[in-house]
Amino acid sequence: MSRQAKVIMSSLKLPPFEYFEPATAADAAALLLAYGDDARVLAGGVDLLPRLRAGSVKAGYLVNVQRVTGLDYRRKSSDGGIEFGAMATLHSLERWEEFKAYRAPYDAVHQITSVQTKYMGTAVGNLCVATPASDLAPALAAAASIHARYKELAEVEWAFRTMKTTLLEMRGMFVCKAARTQAHVFIILLAYLLAHELRRCWQTVEVTVAEGVAELASLCTVSLDLPHRAPCHLIPTPRPLGQLLLDNAGVTLLDAIPHRGVTVDTRKKLVSERKIF
Repeated sequence: MSRQAKVIMSSLKLPPFEYFEPATAADAAALLLAYGDDARVLAGGVDLLPRLRAGSVKAGYLVNVQRVTGLDYRRKSSDGGIEFGAMATLHSLERWEEFKAYRAPYDAVHQITSVQTKYMGTAVGNLCVATPASDLAPALAAAASIHARYKELAEVEWAFRTMKTTLLEMRGMFVCKAARTQAHVFIILLAYLLAHELRRCWQTVEVTVAEGVAELASLCTVSLDLPHRAPCHLIPTPRPLGQLLLDNAGVTLLDAIPHRGVTVDTRKKLVSERKIF
């Protein structure tokens, strides 16, 4: 550790840790790989050092990358955007003419009033801080990315509603024993995967999954029992909507299916026959 670093560390009254100042990016990567989650990267230190002092962050090893050459670059990318390295400070980006063309991130940096933060803080470090102190993260997040995150939240909500409140109705009251509860939830999850796939297949059709399933459930086979012939069920031709749903799901119906003599109890019938333990 350099004399200047020792003075800084002692003045901050930080908890004890091992300190490294690698000269190359490869050396820094090797240290981080060797010490894993117990190691922290020190670039500007604007966020890390106060958190170490407060005890909200623990680190047995501190890897200072300030002496690694080539990490402070700022340049235009091949696709017309911009790129900057891990040691590019907020101040250097603010003074870079190419960066000023990106109004949202430029304004985010420009409105930072702390001179120390701008000169010492790095843009990459600012992005890596998972707190409201990250000024650049919202500005650099593309509109499409934000929209995608909202869509993912909508998918979670749809999954919850599908399993709990609408189509599949997963309820603990249906079963009582632990093993039966587990089996019930397992079946519901399998059914949800089917519902999710049907939703994908029918996204161009103006029906919900529940409405589509109800439409296909209206198909009733006709029992055919001829002398000296194996009994079978004739499958009728679906209505136009039903046929569209089947086509979109890539399903082709047979003309008939053999009758196996198996009786299937509906959910309504199961209510009266369910055993209570």
